[in-house]
Amino acid sequence: MMQPESRAADSAAADTQGTIGDLDLMGRASAALNQQCRAAHDELTQTQKLLSDATRRLLDCFHDVQRELIAAGATQPEPVARSLLAATQHMQFSDLVGQLLATTEQRVDALTQMSQRLQSLVESMSVLRNSPGVQSAALAGQRRAFLEALATLESCGNSRVRQSDMQAGEVDLF
Repeated sequence: MMQPESRAADSAAADTQGTIGDLDLMGRASAALNQQCRAAHDELTQTQKLLSDATRRLLDCFHDVQRELIAAGATQPEPVARSLLAATQHMQFSDLVGQLLATTEQRVDALTQMSQRLQSLVESMSVLRNSPGVQSAALAGQRRAFLEALATLESCGNSRVRQSDMQAGEVDLF
């Protein structure tokens, strides 16, 4: 029959192992989240660059075609000019997409910061667990930084872009 002290020691050891396992798991999850956030940030930046470049090139082509039509003395430049103007105006939707990408990038940046703070907090908790004599002020500082990152993440509002299709509509000025 097991002694009560022995059961309590076994229970405490199991709790400690569970806590250490949980800290390791949280650390792994935080590292994976951080890696994916960084990858998403890089992809958003690349998307913005590609969209901007494509939009600029298309707009330049529209202007070139319009100039060439006028120089060639097109017999009916008005319908073509109207079509080119409409195409140019539709290029403004790339600005809306750019705004959506920028908002998403801000969210990813906040997630990245949150992930980094979580990783630091887990590391501090692990150090405290392994070295109880270490000052807990470091842990308090990491906890505070984590809570600030959480507040930043929670403050990421909704996108200001309300348009969901390419049809003409109202414009939200902000």
